[in-house]
Amino acid sequence: MNVLLDTHSLLWMAEGDNRLSALARAEIENRNNLRFVSIASYWEMAIKLQLGKLQLKKGLRSVIDFATQLGVKTLTIDIQHIELLKELKSIHRDPFDRMLVAQATHEDLVIITIDKNIKQYPIKTIW
Repeated sequence: MNVLLDTHSLLWMAEGDNRLSALARAEIENRNNLRFVSIASYWEMAIKLQLGKLQLKKGLRSVIDFATQLGVKTLTIDIQHIELLKELKSIHRDPFDRMLVAQATHEDLVIITIDKNIKQYPIKTIW
């Protein structure tokens, strides 16, 4: 399976947060899956850290290093993702989550997320 970690999924995995579901954890740890995190998620974390809306135990670099060591690949933003973004219904107002939906749609990825708004889009999710 090819999966895209929502920002909170990566954060909860990296920080050992027990809010991560057992299924989500298993799919993130499953080395048979091709696992991605969007560059938009790292961008979101940096902004929220700067604004004081996010606190990390060990900092952003440790989250990035954790993902790399786990074998999670960084998904860049391509023009096709942006073109798809403009076609999305306005279900979710968060621009970072809307980008994840566009990327998952274009790349045929399953999003690992608890976000109920993301789940309203016609994409596959796991939690």
